[in-house]
Amino acid sequence: AAVVPKVIPLGSVLVIEGDDLPPTVVVAVDIGGAIRARRIDLYLGAGTDSLREAGRLKADLRVSILEPALRDR
Repeated sequence: AAVVPKVIPLGSVLVIEGDDLPPTVVVAVDIGGAIRARRIDLYLGAGTDSLREAGRLKADLRVSILEPALRDR
């Protein structure tokens, strides 16, 4: 996923879900030059069909950042 690092740090493990999307785990690995705060871009694959789908796909999603459990000391 491409993110705004001030909002979601690179390397973060995210769970995204929406009305038509079951909970899905993605990793914040890129900086989206065209995205602004409170948005993410998802890679949908290569090729003409994927590019067309990505260009029309906009959805409200819930995004959760998973945090590692603290280890007992």
